[in-house]
Amino acid sequence: VPFLVKKSQLFHKLLSCTRITLLLFSLPHISAYSSMFPPLVCLFPGVKYLDLVSDFVSKHKHKCLSLKSPAGAILRIAGLEDTIYRGKHDEVNGWGKFYLPKIVNMKVIGVLEGTSCPCEQLVLMTCEDKKLYAYDGEELHLVAPGFERLHDKEIEYPASKSYYNGEAFKDMTEEDWKEVKRGAVGRKLEQEHQKLVKKKQGSILK
Repeated sequence: VPFLVKKSQLFHKLLSCTRITLLLFSLPHISAYSSMFPPLVCLFPGVKYLDLVSDFVSKHKHKCLSLKSPAGAILRIAGLEDTIYRGKHDEVNGWGKFYLPKIVNMKVIGVLEGTSCPCEQLVLMTCEDKKLYAYDGEELHLVAPGFERLHDKEIEYPASKSYYNGEAFKDMTEEDWKEVKRGAVGRKLEQEHQKLVKKKQGSILK
């Protein structure tokens, strides 16, 4: 019986991989929204999720997808260089370090247009956790658990879960802080602190 169970589990895994493989190789056809977005797992050794995302953005850049939710919203596929954050290295660097509990690498997927967001641009991105986040210039919003929501043409915005700049450090202990201060993130925080101090001093002198 254990052998049969393992055999059944293996069959289902192979079936799942076959379906995802078909999805992967059908990506170029942008009009077929069911095959527009990359698979949720990497099928081949050495191929990383964010590499697939980069290939996807490069292949479909400037193309648009009308979303069912939020109603009237449009996702325009774009890379970081196509957003207002091009060249803003400090702010972009902070997306993956200062908001979520763990340090991640954010990859821009596109720009969301036609939403209720009052900001200049609502930028959609993903990272190693494969969830989708939207940045409005102040907060990072969790808008989807994964690419399958784009397959369904839906994201959650306004989002029920958002992260503010610095939230990554709210539960850190004194020892954690000492470790952070010794690293690149700590130096960055110190630089931001000094900028803020100088700005306030300048305001007082005026």
